[in-house]
Amino acid sequence: MPRGLALLVLCLLVSPARHARAAAPVDDLALRDARVVDVENGAVLAGSTVLIRGDRIVAVAPDAAVAVPAGARVIDLDGAFVVPGLSDMHVHTGADAHPLYLAAGVTTVRVMMGTESLLEWRRSYRPEDGPAPRVFLAGPLLAGTEVPWPHERITTPDEGRASVRRQAEAGYDFVKAYEGLSAPVYRAIVEEATARGLPVVGHVPMDVGLAGVVAAGQHTIEHVEQLMYGTYGRDGVMTLPLARIPEVVAALEGRGVYVTPTLAGQERIHRRGTPWHEARFARDEMRWMDPSWADWWNGTRAGSPSWEALERRRRFLMFQEELTTALHEAGVPLLTGTDAPYPLLVPGFSLHHELEALVEAGLTPLEALRASTLNAAAALGRAGEAGVVAPGAWADLVVVAASPLEDLSVLATPDAVVSRGVYLDREELERLRAEALPR
Repeated sequence: MPRGLALLVLCLLVSPARHARAAAPVDDLALRDARVVDVENGAVLAGSTVLIRGDRIVAVAPDAAVAVPAGARVIDLDGAFVVPGLSDMHVHTGADAHPLYLAAGVTTVRVMMGTESLLEWRRSYRPEDGPAPRVFLAGPLLAGTEVPWPHERITTPDEGRASVRRQAEAGYDFVKAYEGLSAPVYRAIVEEATARGLPVVGHVPMDVGLAGVVAAGQHTIEHVEQLMYGTYGRDGVMTLPLARIPEVVAALEGRGVYVTPTLAGQERIHRRGTPWHEARFARDEMRWMDPSWADWWNGTRAGSPSWEALERRRRFLMFQEELTTALHEAGVPLLTGTDAPYPLLVPGFSLHHELEALVEAGLTPLEALRASTLNAAAALGRAGEAGVVAPGAWADLVVVAASPLEDLSVLATPDAVVSRGVYLDREELERLRAEALPR
């Protein structure tokens, strides 16, 4: 295992949150003169008040229609836009990354390789410990072969069932199927997980195939490239013609499976060794590159790929972008996920690169925003509770001066974030980001 990767895994296992500052919600918080973005309908409700009690929204209505309780904290937003908090639905980060997520407006994360330390963090977390996103956890990877990540190697159906039982008892939210699982083992994992109410998420094992995981009811498929591997195998996918896209889409259309494309990560994989890739290392966000990632990240800068290799990568990346667009047009629900901290994907910052990549693939800003809010909430089993600005929903919000329906990049530098009912202004967000700088 590479030294940088080993250190990263160790960080995930043991890193505590080091940003403890009292952050309990006030009894009542009123955000007045807000332009509330109705993500579902694409409407903007100007002159609105969002009334928050504890960590829940209790009213969203025109200013004149909301009776603000005596003693409430009132913040005049002067016409700023309010959108639901964003979700990164594919991360491999520990609690030390939480401030970076909040500073970027990411109020929910789904950790795709959970650890006992994160389970314990979630069990023991209290608002007084400091602001933090909501964390959903997949269990350790269930793989049929040895892989360079913490995992459980599963070779028999009984082993698969036993692993699922352990993860359910531990308190994980999802079971993650990974590489190398045989069809009988995969089926046993899905059957046991279904019996215990745990959705199965993850990759498309070659022996199962895309049709197999869809038929089994896998809840989410991670990385759009997995759709090709699961249909055509790894051989030849780099030169697949665009004419094959309808075959992949047909396997998913109307089946209720969510897809997390991770396009920003794919772009960084397939453009490595190019000036584009090297320029990303000069960006300001690289100041938050954790030292434990340095060897791993810098290792992607080595080598000078041939023209033929670059052309194959370019074609493969274009195929993934076109496939993402086709999936969206067919009504297959997409999620925003980054795979952070994969090289050049800094927690928090990278979610906005993924939103940008979805727009470049053909989604409108509103459609990309839905992937990070409405779709994420539904995939987490929290529809109506998350991903909306509405009474009864979590008080997880992002406040920006300009309309994200015109330009999603405004969400990368929010004027304020509400997390679990706590109002974090620009100064507080900058403090969180500054304290997250590696020491």
